[in-house]
Amino acid sequence: MGYKDKIIKKFVDFEGERISRKVIIALQKRTDSLEVGNYYCFTPRSESGLKNIWDEICVQQIEAEFSAYWSYFVLEVENLIEPEVEKLPEHIQQAIWLQIEESWDYEEGEEMEIATYQLVDYIAEEYVFEKARRWSNKQINHFIHGEEGSLFYS
Repeated sequence: MGYKDKIIKKFVDFEGERISRKVIIALQKRTDSLEVGNYYCFTPRSESGLKNIWDEICVQQIEAEFSAYWSYFVLEVENLIEPEVEKLPEHIQQAIWLQIEESWDYEEGEEMEIATYQLVDYIAEEYVFEKARRWSNKQINHFIHGEEGSLFYS
């Protein structure tokens, strides 16, 4: 990676970290139910012991076992990221775009065809879900490792 790429990556990391912190805080505050039609994807204070939507996302990422409603959790994350991406200056959006596979064929001087969803997907996967795979707290540990005799003992 050349020095220009390293500088660009620093800007991307700064914004990716900033946005992911905002998203995580918002999801930690979501202790209400995540509803899809007449179904609940997540109901806090249930027998799972998980307290918020962020905990549920973490468990699914850590275990790599995704519920039938996983796409709704992803949509929730993307809906929080999108307005943050739209607020970014154009040069930062371009820097993020240069990190994604679709940009690899880009040659300097060509017009960049950037779609917001590409940037949102990149930040979701590289920053938010990456943090979820490494996140830990008492509720997550209890859910994953359980206690002998517990409903969720693994």
